[in-house]
Amino acid sequence: MLAAKGAGSGKEKQKRERSPVPLRLGLFVLAAAGGFALLQSQLDDLELAEVSPYFYFAIVVQLLPFFLRPKTDPFQPSALTAFFHLVALVPAFTTFIVQRGLSISLLPYVSGRNRIELVQTVLIGYTLGTVAYFVGYYAGLGRRIAGGFPDVAGLEWRRSRLILVSIACFGIFVPVYAIFQSRVGAGLTDITQLAAGKAVWRQDNTMSWMIRGVGFGALPPLLYIALDFQRPKLRRVLISGGLFFAVGFLTTRLGQRGTAIYLAFNALIVVHYLWKRVPVWLIAALTMAALVMTNTLGAYRTPDAQTRPPTPTLNFNATETLVEHEDDRARFAAMAVLFHYFPDRRDYLMGESWGAVLVAFVPRWLWPEKGKAFIWRDTNIIPQLVGAPVPVTYLGLLYANFSWVGIVLGMSAWGAFQRGLYEWLLRNQKDKNVVLLYSLGVMYFAPTMIQLSAAISYLLPVYVFIVFMGKRASKLRAGKEPRARAELPAAPATETAAAE
Repeated sequence: MLAAKGAGSGKEKQKRERSPVPLRLGLFVLAAAGGFALLQSQLDDLELAEVSPYFYFAIVVQLLPFFLRPKTDPFQPSALTAFFHLVALVPAFTTFIVQRGLSISLLPYVSGRNRIELVQTVLIGYTLGTVAYFVGYYAGLGRRIAGGFPDVAGLEWRRSRLILVSIACFGIFVPVYAIFQSRVGAGLTDITQLAAGKAVWRQDNTMSWMIRGVGFGALPPLLYIALDFQRPKLRRVLISGGLFFAVGFLTTRLGQRGTAIYLAFNALIVVHYLWKRVPVWLIAALTMAALVMTNTLGAYRTPDAQTRPPTPTLNFNATETLVEHEDDRARFAAMAVLFHYFPDRRDYLMGESWGAVLVAFVPRWLWPEKGKAFIWRDTNIIPQLVGAPVPVTYLGLLYANFSWVGIVLGMSAWGAFQRGLYEWLLRNQKDKNVVLLYSLGVMYFAPTMIQLSAAISYLLPVYVFIVFMGKRASKLRAGKEPRARAELPAAPATETAAAE
């Protein structure tokens, strides 16, 4: 009787949890409609009025994961994908509103009706790609492939090998950074010479080893953050956090503005799962601060910064920050270039962009002409078409290679893959090995050459380190090897719906 009652109460609880979804969706639609009506009433530019419904709908679609579930995990792949799309859409829309008209920086010669239709087409691409991604993500296929990810849960790190890994990483980082420092011609704490720092390795493509070598310096601090935040103690957290900040600062001096920010988000994901959940509002605030910082540092990285040093200031005006960010990164404009050229002015690439995967592990110092052999890789499509050094996203790459069919099928498949990655995390979301690999995988790994390069630099080494350092708890105790530090037991797997 009691069992039956318990089962019944469980079903009623499950029903209560599910029943608000239609209500939330209805309220979401009403709020979106009201916001759109208010927006349209404020627009007096005819071109902007024609594209604003497309913009508004593309932005609203990104917000669906946050509205359909009351406690959405902000670091699940669907939320992060929506976040990265919003970072492209919102600054572009803000720019058009501030300028009171449409202006595509990389295509200034496109005007009139052609420009309106091009912007609308780009927004349809974003919307269709997001919907296809959500279909793949929520369809359930991802649960079936979760078992294909590495079985690293439960591995405890041997202190002796953790020390060896740290020595090896800094043994690479220190001499490589010393070579960089000897060539940059600026003080070690001078953050204003980003143009000079970038020139050290950018002007000679055989110097790509310098970027990878410096990247090794960030790996030990990330390992120690994962170790310390299982049971955080102030002294250890300050040491690992301080070391992480120092390496991030030094990495930024190479002219790599985004590297330290991405690594900071890696650390934030680790903290989120191993210690304390990070609220969405804090992530939004940190994102705005990151935009302000990249805008400010961007002024120090311009080609003429070495001859005419700029004096930028931190600008926390949200509107101006978004406009400046779009002007600097040109993400939306890059997508417009793709839809403008393919297929009317250039045939679809039909997979040619991924040809460089075959030689991804061949360093440029061994093959200096490697880049010229694969001119249609994702980092070179926009430079090849219009001369601007802007990479394209996976969504844009799918269209440039396989048209609209590529967007639908490619984004659906990517959604299923990332759902599998998340399901793999949920099985052991308190295990430091799983969380570390998840944080690096969800931020760096994607089917583009630029993301593959980042995965080789960060994800692959950390996986090798975990396998090298780790040992199952029973074997570790049998060998009487001391544990690195006290660890929390792995939390039992939770239901996906509750975690999301």
